[in-house]
Amino acid sequence: MLSPLTKKALRYLDHYYPKNYDKNLTEILFINPQEYPFEYEVNIYDHFVSMISLNADEPIGIIMESALYAKTQRSIFNLAWLGATSFVAR
Repeated sequence: MLSPLTKKALRYLDHYYPKNYDKNLTEILFINPQEYPFEYEVNIYDHFVSMISLNADEPIGIIMESALYAKTQRSIFNLAWLGATSFVAR
């Protein structure tokens, strides 16, 4: 997961995953939210991509079903992950 370094993000696994979930199974790179603000959450699974607004003033979300779009978004994520190590928030 790529995530802005915020108090809410630091509590994400505690809030959204089961109590007995092994947190070592999830890898999170925290980035500087001022430099790289994320306004949407993007999830890629199978041949679906969901986008959900993180802004309460813009409550919107979509799910796209497309194997090609999911593959492209997965590639973009993998590329961003490689580059994100240069911008990890400290």
